[in-house]
Amino acid sequence: MASWERGIDPEILPYFQQLVEWIQSVDNMARVTSGFRSSTEQARLYRRFQQGLMPGPVAPPGYSYHEYGRAVDIDADERVLAAAGRAWEEAGGRWGGTFKGVGKYDPIHFQA
Repeated sequence: MASWERGIDPEILPYFQQLVEWIQSVDNMARVTSGFRSSTEQARLYRRFQQGLMPGPVAPPGYSYHEYGRAVDIDADERVLAAAGRAWEEAGGRWGGTFKGVGKYDPIHFQA
């Protein structure tokens, strides 16, 4: 089991695994940068974001799908993420590249 898979909802994990495998088959440099996060970790990231110490967006604690094992962030080529995002949404998921609102665009984020 890859480290990013720990804590991911077991019912959703196979879909995230397929997503990651496809992205990596197209972009061999792609990697998962975040999966499950504890509430403590989410709070730490949110504080750093508020202080301007990291890029965002970062959801406040209690509002991130990462805390529920239902999101992954994937660092990959933008065109690959866009293609994967369209397919992910067609399959019923949500992709951060189509999130609406100021500061919400998050093309690395996939959630179920």
